[in-house]
Amino acid sequence: MSATMSFSAKVLSNIKRSNDSEEDDCDQHDATLLKVLNSISATEFDTLVDVNPRGADFKEEPESCIDPLFNNVEITSQNYYTYTYQDADLLETDESEGDDNENNATSKLYKRKRSQDEFRGRNGFLWKTARTNGAENKSFQSALQLLQPKGKGPAHTMGSILEMWSLLFDEQIISQILHYTNIEIKERRAKLPHQRLIDAVEFRAWIGLNYLCGIFRNATHNGPLDELWSLELGNAVFRATMPLKRFKFIYECLSFGENDVNGKTYNSRAILDIWNKFLVNCRSYYAPSGNCSVDEVLINLTNSSEDSQLLTLCDAKTLYMCNAILHPKGGYTERDVVRLVSDIKGSKRNIVLSPKFISIELTNKMMEMDMSVVGMLPNNALELPADHASNSTWRRLYSDHCTLISSETCPGFFLASGIPKTINVERLYNLSCNACNTYNKACCTYSTRHTIPHNGVLFSANFFQNMLDYAALNSWILFVLSSNGDKSIKQRNFQRHLGLYLTQQQLKRQLNSNRLTLSQKVQISEILGEPTEQLFASATNEIHGETNFIFLQTDKMKIPEGIKLFPKKLTKSFMLPKVSQ
Repeated sequence: MSATMSFSAKVLSNIKRSNDSEEDDCDQHDATLLKVLNSISATEFDTLVDVNPRGADFKEEPESCIDPLFNNVEITSQNYYTYTYQDADLLETDESEGDDNENNATSKLYKRKRSQDEFRGRNGFLWKTARTNGAENKSFQSALQLLQPKGKGPAHTMGSILEMWSLLFDEQIISQILHYTNIEIKERRAKLPHQRLIDAVEFRAWIGLNYLCGIFRNATHNGPLDELWSLELGNAVFRATMPLKRFKFIYECLSFGENDVNGKTYNSRAILDIWNKFLVNCRSYYAPSGNCSVDEVLINLTNSSEDSQLLTLCDAKTLYMCNAILHPKGGYTERDVVRLVSDIKGSKRNIVLSPKFISIELTNKMMEMDMSVVGMLPNNALELPADHASNSTWRRLYSDHCTLISSETCPGFFLASGIPKTINVERLYNLSCNACNTYNKACCTYSTRHTIPHNGVLFSANFFQNMLDYAALNSWILFVLSSNGDKSIKQRNFQRHLGLYLTQQQLKRQLNSNRLTLSQKVQISEILGEPTEQLFASATNEIHGETNFIFLQTDKMKIPEGIKLFPKKLTKSFMLPKVSQ
């Protein structure tokens, strides 16, 4: 029997909010991910729908509720949802349209001197001012503006926050972590109450508290983690779900596979196995738009000043992370880029490359994979003509399948291949080049890594926290794109609801525990929206109910010398004899 999840005004007074001084800045960041496009009407804010979750031991409740972490602030829905840019933003303006060869021929010097129709790069690469037959590449029909992002399979129509997250962080991942974490707990041979084994319900609740910690501890200067469990500054959800000692113990015991040293080294195959399973899910339930971006982002895997690098493929329209490759010390090559985009080869999508990876060789390789490319060449690129710095005679140069375009707004040159003539290459690059870093910044905004102790240096556990961030952000994007999702819900609201749903079953189990006091059970009942009358009635019966007596035979009892027992019905007053000292 499932209980409806609603929250009374009493619990709102018990639940205090931490200092969210940076919430306005976070809302501005969310606005870049929730602009208006395609006139897609948003539904009313109603994320709590009847669901059939994949996990048998947890589920989302059917009725809408007042969020205890929202503090009764009125929720307003936006009218529309859009991507990070509109397709119309990429089109050439009337002033910039025209034949490329005519634009190149505006210089009198070019008209007089035929010898300048060819330029050579410092590596001998040949460029021409006239478009070659190979550069036309009429057989390539770009899907840059044709393909729109959407969820695949059940993600396309799913209307449950918890179910959407469970697509990415599935039962296989949960079960593997539970198995090896319990092995780690057994090997410690700990016997204290907070050092017991863990099950799926409690582990999901632990993840939920991590997400809620990310909501409350997103300021620049966070207080100690203990404050979230304190009566003065804390939150009832944290105290009711599990003790702080238990929360920290689970983090310390996290294990992801056999011989997992929990981060003493970067080469932890166990956590990388979990990582690969997570990536398979991210790739399986999402179809990116026609424009994607490839770049390196910095992630902190040891909670220290040393950052690692993650090579990511993100949808430039929605910022969804489609794929990623982890080399903690960096050193990514063109081969890594080719492997990263292998899922979308042959799709005629466009790939925006960072200056580190853009080159003639990689561009040609991408065209062989039936994908267009755009990127900005670094100033020291060998493909650039020797006199490019003082160039005043050309705007575009051509070679087979490639076009070199001089920037109109800043010093630099764009290398493009397969881009339709109607697309402004510079505008396309500027709107797409920061997609991966913007995604990484969004993950850091409400990161679960705020729960990690300052002295935490565990590679596996820290990397797992990053995975939780990726799962929350990707599932939020899937939920917004879903035909039954909420197109107006912001990242913070989504993560708040997700954290509450993950803790719900643990709270119900705590409610039936005999170890909790009446006040604690009342608090949990109010959080779950369940009636408290039965709790008070049970407590009253225990106090005023009949007392049960146990009768023992006198020969089975050891009575001190000098003590006499009298029948219960004896009415006369009596005095016990004094016992000699």
